[in-house]
Amino acid sequence: MNLRGGVKLILRVENICKHFGGLKVMDHMSLEVKKGEIVGIMGPNGAGKTTLINIISGFEKADTGEIYLNNERITNMEPHIIAQKGIRRSFQTASNFPEETIAENVRAALICGNYMNKQQEQQKVEEILDEVKMLGLAKKKVCEVPSVCSKLIELCRCLIANPLLVLLDELYAGLTWEESKMVTKLLKEKREKQGISFILIEHRTEILFDAVDRIVVMSQGSKFFEGLPSEVVANESVAKLYWGR
Repeated sequence: MNLRGGVKLILRVENICKHFGGLKVMDHMSLEVKKGEIVGIMGPNGAGKTTLINIISGFEKADTGEIYLNNERITNMEPHIIAQKGIRRSFQTASNFPEETIAENVRAALICGNYMNKQQEQQKVEEILDEVKMLGLAKKKVCEVPSVCSKLIELCRCLIANPLLVLLDELYAGLTWEESKMVTKLLKEKREKQGISFILIEHRTEILFDAVDRIVVMSQGSKFFEGLPSEVVANESVAKLYWGR
């Protein structure tokens, strides 16, 4: 059994290295995420946060190291295969279809491995849009709604496919405080009810600390510190690295 302290591990990242030309951007990076755990990743610009997410989700290939999802090796598999196995992700720049409706954008995430009929699909789409208070906008084209809605659409597309793990890259950017609280509440509900695990990259630390169970601080492509939000705040080395004090 793949357990740590009686809790099942969903993700294991082991000693990942990555170079872009002569530049080392990932340096023996390791990470574990338990089932139902929300893990935050923070660090200064250039720390390698997005590169790590790209490698886990298959959009970049690791030079060395291994990645396991649910104890199955997924290292350097193609993104669509990794998505089918249960990892979904958002992007810093939302990748929605602007001329399609919000409902159609969300429904598109059900294509892979979907055995539902049209009525079941419609019900599932309406349920997830209602959870982010966007059901009233379902028939609007993406290009007709405020750009901040794109972040919530991407979140819906991640969650609707019943994933094991969701990778959220600066999802909260541009959201109001109330919208941010709504998203955090939704993530915690999905964790409790469905056992979904999350990795969050977020620069707004007041939001990150409220949302996550544990934080991994990165610097120069490797793990710099790991601990509870309270431990991160109290650590002098992290304060100097991240806040410059």
